[in-house]
Amino acid sequence: MVVQGLSGTISSPEYPAYYPSNSACAWRIMVDEGKRIVIVFIALDIELQAACSYDYLQVRDGAETTANSLAKVCGNTLPDPVTSTGNNVLINFRSDESVGGEGFDLEWSVECLPDLFSCDYAATCIEQSQKCDLVQDCDDWADEGEECLAQGLGAYAAFSAGCQSDVQNITGSGNLSTPNYPGFYIAGMDCSWSLAAAPESDGRYPVLMASFTGDFGVACSSGSIQIRTTDSNGQVGNTTKCGERGGPVTIGAEEGQTMTLTFSPSSQPIGHGYMVEWSLCPPDSLACPEIGECFPPDSGVTTCPSSMPTTQATATGAGVSSGSGVTGGTMHRSSTVRPNSPANTVCYSCEGTDRECMTGNGIGGTAIECQEDEACWVERIGEGQNVSYRRSCQPSCTSYWEYEICMTADGQEKVCKLCCAEDRCNTHVLTGHNDPRAPALSGNSGAEGILASLGLVSVLALAVCADILSLIA
Repeated sequence: MVVQGLSGTISSPEYPAYYPSNSACAWRIMVDEGKRIVIVFIALDIELQAACSYDYLQVRDGAETTANSLAKVCGNTLPDPVTSTGNNVLINFRSDESVGGEGFDLEWSVECLPDLFSCDYAATCIEQSQKCDLVQDCDDWADEGEECLAQGLGAYAAFSAGCQSDVQNITGSGNLSTPNYPGFYIAGMDCSWSLAAAPESDGRYPVLMASFTGDFGVACSSGSIQIRTTDSNGQVGNTTKCGERGGPVTIGAEEGQTMTLTFSPSSQPIGHGYMVEWSLCPPDSLACPEIGECFPPDSGVTTCPSSMPTTQATATGAGVSSGSGVTGGTMHRSSTVRPNSPANTVCYSCEGTDRECMTGNGIGGTAIECQEDEACWVERIGEGQNVSYRRSCQPSCTSYWEYEICMTADGQEKVCKLCCAEDRCNTHVLTGHNDPRAPALSGNSGAEGILASLGLVSVLALAVCADILSLIA
């Protein structure tokens, strides 16, 4: 029998009952290149003989019957774990015509070869040079984590200046973007921008209006951007932004006020980051920051419209571009985006043990618009009385995850999850167990599909006894 996956269990025929006489069984564990196999013996009760010549369990370091032996065991003393040197092992079990026992039970799992970097619960193994290179190779982002910035590793040495800008005396339009934009936001990088307009010649101040433009990637689970306006007496306005496309900031910095945008993200990259574009509305004009419009005195508009299209620019590049003389950045043509018409999947977003989040009922007010490459996810975290739920937008929704799959890593809580691609579809209540219809469990998924997943997939290798050569042919 050929066994594939990330982990599994193998036991003797009819375990824990006595194994049959004259058994000849073989299992070949085959995993992806760059990985090796760790075998831990859980139980052992095989007829004892000094050379283990009668009944025995043998583990070979390769796919062939001539491969080096890692262990040949009998009796009831558990041997130490064994580790292969490559991505194949062959396990043979034999019994003679008399005397038996309960047999054996073992667990196996994969790990990356020592010279490779391991991530995704060992589902992904990459070269060390691929870590901290501003390219996501691991689904769990471990290759681009906050230590890359903290230690100035690889390509992250270029971001030592951080994400702090203080733009004063603004006299025109401009923009700021997060480092690496429109690539993913740098994990662990706090960002703080302060914007203030210059006074007009008569001493009056224009209204400073700002909007998020282009790709906007700030998952609410990673934090939110706090936008404040302050004057000499303290805070005047405050709002937050996360989890959806940009649009105008709902406050404007008026006479002598400063607009400050701050963001302290989670320890993992969160998406594209963001770009903020600002403009000035003269003192005699009607400023409507909620819709990003400025109406001159001769427009005839005296109150801000409550609903109208807003112009949202698409921008690329990094750095600063400002009418105040700060240079850098490139602006491109604008397009009209109408509010309340999400272009991407809309999903429910909540986390914790609230009844609404746990049951998926009554969460209608928590929907957010996902990014272009995201879908709806449901996660059940923990076991027994310590279960919580997370419903959110996340990337990488493949057919592998359309049914509930559970995983457990050493020292971590059990996590079960699935995804769906329809609006507001993530209302599932999960069972805490693998769904047998899942491709990885039904035998319809190849090794690549299994190894591309984030979790540990336990594959139960049932003993099939026959001639060894026919099993491995």
